[in-house]
Amino acid sequence: MENGASVNSTQHQSALIQGTVFLGGDPLVVDWIRVNAFDQWKRFPHIDAPDIWDSIATVGNLLHEQNGSYSLYIEPIEHYITIWPRNVGVDPNEQVINPSGGQTLTVNLNLISFSNNINSLEQLWRMRYSLSTNYFITKDMDLDGYQFRHKNDHLADYGNWIPMRKKTGDVYGYSVSRGNLSMRTIKNLTMNQVTNKDLEIPIKERSYQLNGFISQSGSSDMTAGSRVDHLRFLNASLRVNTPYAGILFGYGSTSVVRYCDIRGQITVELYYNDQRVSKYVGGGLSILFTTIFYRTLNIYIQQVLGNLTTRGFCGYYTS
Repeated sequence: MENGASVNSTQHQSALIQGTVFLGGDPLVVDWIRVNAFDQWKRFPHIDAPDIWDSIATVGNLLHEQNGSYSLYIEPIEHYITIWPRNVGVDPNEQVINPSGGQTLTVNLNLISFSNNINSLEQLWRMRYSLSTNYFITKDMDLDGYQFRHKNDHLADYGNWIPMRKKTGDVYGYSVSRGNLSMRTIKNLTMNQVTNKDLEIPIKERSYQLNGFISQSGSSDMTAGSRVDHLRFLNASLRVNTPYAGILFGYGSTSVVRYCDIRGQITVELYYNDQRVSKYVGGGLSILFTTIFYRTLNIYIQQVLGNLTTRGFCGYYTS
């Protein structure tokens, strides 16, 4: 080292992050929820993307079972602080921080309760935070130009919707004034899983395999699934290079679709790094044996469904 040169050791020190998780103004007193810190989260599909836990590295700490507090040490770089799992029925209201080395920072997380009456785009997005709640969409939705939280912070454009997972929770179109089911419309839904491969920082674009408004529906033992009723999708667009894709479901198990009208386009990239990737797309259509001469496949969806249990609208269905 040259005379007079110095090293700033602060940047190499960990930062201590501590705080409390609150729900309704009170500490969340449970012993099974963690607080996780995600680094390099911008490289990944949105933090709520299905199967994200299979590919992203985290540092975490279980909540203190008596006072809802947590503490953890992280590198002095930008991190995304959130409860985990995130689908426990409340909005996680995550925080993005960029601490300095040696800093002690208090980061409290104030979880947000929300209704099952879905009457805004923010409420529509929040449906992903519960696997089993029944939701009632009470207003027509137009996703054109919708900016979900942190959308512009990611390095790739994934459209205006990230697939959500459901187990047994149903989704209904509903009229509050009449008190019964009523057709509701979701317009201009876009999902893009084929991102710019020339970015300087590689994008973990294929960290989930199921694409659709609902990525996957059904309980793990395949004895129950979600019901979608009285919904219309207009001008939906899905661009994928993953095995399972449908505008409504990517993969459905023991699920029911009633009185739905779905119109849009699915564009499929059949190969990724010269490996065959897409297999089941659209209303149960298998493209497993599509000729090798096709590198992409456009599927135009226009299906109207009445009172039936169906294999339609999804990439793959089991019962």
